[in-house]
Amino acid sequence: MTNQHPPRPWWVRIPAKLVLGRPFTAVLFLLVLSMASAWLAAGNTFDHDLRDLLGDSQQSFAQYQQCIELFGPDDDIFIALPMPGLGTATLRQALEIREAISDLPGVARVFDLAAACNLTSVDRLERLQERPRLLERRLRELSGSTSLRGFLLGQMEKAHALAVRSTPLSNREKQDLVRALRQRLQEKFPGLEFHLSGYQVFGERYIWHTIHGNRKFLGLSFVFALGMSWLVLRSIALTTAVLLAISLPVIWTHGLYAALGYQMSLYSSLLTPIILFVGLSLAIQFIARYRLAHHAAEASGSRGIILQALQDALPPGFLCAFTTLLGFASQVLSPIPGIRAFGIFSSIGCGFAFLAVFFVIPLFLDRFPHIAAFSHPLLASTPICPGFRKRDFGHQAGHLLASCSLHPRTVVCLMLATSIVLGLGIPRLSFGSDPLAALPPDDPAVTGFTFFARHFAMGDRQISMLVKSHGPSLDSAAGFALLQRYEGSLASDPGVLAVLGPAKLLREVHSAALGSPTTNGMTSGDVDRAIRFAVKNPGSWIGGFLNFPYRDRARIIVGLRYSDSPRVITAAQRLERLAGEVSNGALTATATGRMLLSAMVEQEALTIEIGSFLSSLAGILLVIGIGFWSWDAHTDTVTWDDATCRAFALTQAQAPRTIRQFLERVHT
Repeated sequence: MTNQHPPRPWWVRIPAKLVLGRPFTAVLFLLVLSMASAWLAAGNTFDHDLRDLLGDSQQSFAQYQQCIELFGPDDDIFIALPMPGLGTATLRQALEIREAISDLPGVARVFDLAAACNLTSVDRLERLQERPRLLERRLRELSGSTSLRGFLLGQMEKAHALAVRSTPLSNREKQDLVRALRQRLQEKFPGLEFHLSGYQVFGERYIWHTIHGNRKFLGLSFVFALGMSWLVLRSIALTTAVLLAISLPVIWTHGLYAALGYQMSLYSSLLTPIILFVGLSLAIQFIARYRLAHHAAEASGSRGIILQALQDALPPGFLCAFTTLLGFASQVLSPIPGIRAFGIFSSIGCGFAFLAVFFVIPLFLDRFPHIAAFSHPLLASTPICPGFRKRDFGHQAGHLLASCSLHPRTVVCLMLATSIVLGLGIPRLSFGSDPLAALPPDDPAVTGFTFFARHFAMGDRQISMLVKSHGPSLDSAAGFALLQRYEGSLASDPGVLAVLGPAKLLREVHSAALGSPTTNGMTSGDVDRAIRFAVKNPGSWIGGFLNFPYRDRARIIVGLRYSDSPRVITAAQRLERLAGEVSNGALTATATGRMLLSAMVEQEALTIEIGSFLSSLAGILLVIGIGFWSWDAHTDTVTWDDATCRAFALTQAQAPRTIRQFLERVHT
């Protein structure tokens, strides 16, 4: 009599028919799919975009985009250089650097001390040197300029800077511009000490470190997966099959990621290790089931063993992949687009890992059945310790875990203590909005930021105030007076380090045109003449502060004294309210800028973390039945939560509302 095996379930027959029935077609399909995915993934680029991190603050990003459309990019690249003192050598150096970099793609304009003196070439500087008194007056004007000091002229006149304003560029083009500037300066001025600073410089170095770090990270992930496979399987052929099965879903996921238009980011770099080790867990589980079926010899032939292994491994493997998939899919509820994309593609990658393991490895074992004959102690029923005779690895692992387990009350107490510590600690966290923390301390961007912050008042802690007039035009005397009053109020704020705005610039332009400082208020004609003079002056910044030709809006750059997110956001809100207070509602101001957006991102991340923690804490308290109550002594109000009401068998309507009602329920 022959053993009659019951018919296989449909979820075993379908993969067996697809893979084992047509192996050539399956291999060809996997090969074409993998090559197409690899081609798409290889062509994808890394991007660092604040929009992917802002979540519910997309309106803030829209205001930032509006500021750029009206006044140009706000992320100028600063080239800071040490100098012994303000003189003709400094002006000559600024002119030579400007001439060397002006022809680079993406450079719109270069602001420097020489341009502030209306010097457009070295020849004009030489002609100015022939007039010593005029040269001395120009240098004196530079030294006394409050708008240049702290921006292009360093404190104590020990450094000067060139501000490179770019055309509207994509993130990739900004990175190319930073690299081109660094290379051009090194080629044209060998041995010159210079420091690049600005948000574009940080972005270029951040992406460079992220790409190189991802390569090392991916390499270590594959090496670790290879080591784990070899440690457990002890077979080169099986290890090769497992690595193939867990690598294909990584390629497929990144290919789909690129095909749908997503660019690589810090989140997408985490997809690879997640998919690798989900696939590794499923692969080892399937091979363990295959070896158990092989040793049991209940099935006839290699395909019978594979079918038995599929029948045993598919249900737990599906549950493992499905629960992991659901865990990552919960990230789609996040308000941050980058986290949502990470959750979606992590779930897709887990699904791909499940399909690859249960399609590729059975196909491999069907073609090479002898490679799984070797029995390793971790995957077979051979005892690995003399004290555990006639027990397999599952019994031994279970005994070990049981011996290490704690009493349930101890576990609950530990969880509650940990939750209380985290609950007290998380609200005290504050993010610094410091981009330098993401870079190594010896990186050129870090040294450049440090040099720039030491010599220049603004440093990298700048926000922009987008001002709109609802009353007089900003090119009139009344509008100019409102702007001047608001700039003065900003400068007197305790959190503000420096202010640069159109009112300050126009006063200096008007004074330079008259040849003497302006002592009285400027009329509408004076403002109009100063604007026309500033527009013609190649060293003027006025185009980045007034909205030509309408002149109904203005931009004021504010340098803050601190960079931590809560105080940056609080200061921005305070400075916005200040506009209406000093102008009786004639001016409204909106704070924007990359620093403010970064602070919003960090605060939103902190809010999400706190919300997630509180949800987990609420779940724990619900399970163990602990509730909370509070008493406001000033208003004599007692508040019970739902858990406390359940503990006393009361509804919220029956809960005590005053301390007297509470004491009435206390029995002595």
